[in-house]
Amino acid sequence: DIDGSRTGAANFNGAASPNNQNFSANDSSLPSLTNSRSYGVWFKIKDGSAQRGLIAWGSAAVASRVFIFTLTGGAICFEDGVSYLAGPNVSDGLWHLAIGVQDNSAADGLKTKGYLDGSLVASGVNISSVTLGGANAFRVGGIDGTTNLMLGQIAGAFVTNYAMTAED
Repeated sequence: DIDGSRTGAANFNGAASPNNQNFSANDSSLPSLTNSRSYGVWFKIKDGSAQRGLIAWGSAAVASRVFIFTLTGGAICFEDGVSYLAGPNVSDGLWHLAIGVQDNSAADGLKTKGYLDGSLVASGVNISSVTLGGANAFRVGGIDGTTNLMLGQIAGAFVTNYAMTAED
């Protein structure tokens, strides 16, 4: 996890101030443009009444970044500025695993896939070109550092430079 432990989860209070609760890092080594990518987190949301960012990277322009968040009403959403794929409600106080997979050369034509707890829950035929944002542009627990901040717990956030399969 973020603190290096194998059993811990990060707790987020959903507040921008005084304790801006989200993690950030440089995104320069993460997948960009329309290159294949997979990303995900384990999470447990305390309140689905507002948008809560789980993982994000790329420039500040929505059309140039990738993120997963929960929508108002508690539904999970996989978004990259081109695809906006909503899945089922996750505002139930239980742990969930959300994984986004994007593959510009997907054999089935579905370039964006959203998985929740091992099941495909959303898919689309588009993928955006991600422009990396540099310092503090990779976020866990928020989308841009001041809005859509997580209220709940996150563990095991990851990003890969390949498209995971359904079996993965």
